[in-house]
Amino acid sequence: MLVLLYLLVYPYPVGYYGFLDILPLALIALFGLFFASLASANVPAILSEVSLPEHRGTLNSIFNVTDSIGSAFGPTITALFMSIYSFSNTSNSDSMFLGLLTAVLFWIPCAIFWLPASKFYTKEADKIRSILSERVRNT
Repeated sequence: MLVLLYLLVYPYPVGYYGFLDILPLALIALFGLFFASLASANVPAILSEVSLPEHRGTLNSIFNVTDSIGSAFGPTITALFMSIYSFSNTSNSDSMFLGLLTAVLFWIPCAIFWLPASKFYTKEADKIRSILSERVRNT
């Protein structure tokens, strides 16, 4: 989220395309790409670590459906925000900026929703490990 906010408010060097003009953008983009690649793989790993093997297929399918819905809903909601801002007599570029900014700020509630999950994650993972260890001992 911070990377996207930075990229939205960065004063782009219009008309200047030298190496030093584009270097800050390239560095922040690489920084963002690094963290984006970490996040996408972590959710399925977390879900599989806190669920029993017989429930993982169902849980992963629910996650994939909701993730796909979110991938379609995000751009739609962003376009809706842009439209709402354009009706309030702002310029096209300002309505696009404000719509994107509003959409990016929706990551704050998403992070808040993950806080309770992070509180219980280690406890649930340990519980699943002990259940699986017990199953191994009983076989």
